[in-house]
Amino acid sequence: MRNYEYVVIVIYDIQDNKKRSRAQTICKDFGLRSVQYSVFCGSLTIPKINELFARLVRYVGKESSHIWVIQLERQLFSRILVHGEPLSIHQYRKEAVRIYG
Repeated sequence: MRNYEYVVIVIYDIQDNKKRSRAQTICKDFGLRSVQYSVFCGSLTIPKINELFARLVRYVGKESSHIWVIQLERQLFSRILVHGEPLSIHQYRKEAVRIYG
């Protein structure tokens, strides 16, 4: 199911300000939207999820950083409990994917 889009949640803990800013840019380039300062959410296919993860690791590096890319079926996303403004996958659906080399 290469064209099936999964809900993707990206969580990172990056100490370096420049690298953290780069991670934010990469997430936005893939059409993900910020949920919290270091948490992004969106909808991507498996190849795009793999590309996103590889790009984050490549640009952010491995020292003093932690990156989690969580892939969920849409049914599981609808079961997430949230306090505050409710999440909707439609709210985080990518409009367009901009990829920069």
